[in-house]
Amino acid sequence: MQYSSASHNLTFIIFIIFLFTHGVQSYVTGVSTTQAGHWCSGFFHLYVTDCYGTVILDPGFKSCDFPDVLLWWNEAPSHYCVHAYPQTHPQRNRYQEVHDSNSCFGLYGGYEDWSFDPQDMKYCQ
Repeated sequence: MQYSSASHNLTFIIFIIFLFTHGVQSYVTGVSTTQAGHWCSGFFHLYVTDCYGTVILDPGFKSCDFPDVLLWWNEAPSHYCVHAYPQTHPQRNRYQEVHDSNSCFGLYGGYEDWSFDPQDMKYCQ
């Protein structure tokens, strides 16, 4: 059975559309200080890695003295780690590993006593 070139082209186009819609999935991640009843003070370094040591996003140090979304990234891959550490203590790096989902993390406290935990996405929007 022989197919026309139009049928081959159509098959190719359908295949490319399938790859694009199913193979290019990106996720959203954020770090926020906006949850009521919590406070944050100081500068924190925020960055995202591939969880194997390669930095894939590094917005640098962010001041968390005012309620705000400190990090918002809508092109996160299917597997990533979001990191944070206070400016005065780089060795206190903390991270959260994420697989195939959107994520939002709360950053609260000060240089000596701080938390970096998952929270509802509504705080990162």
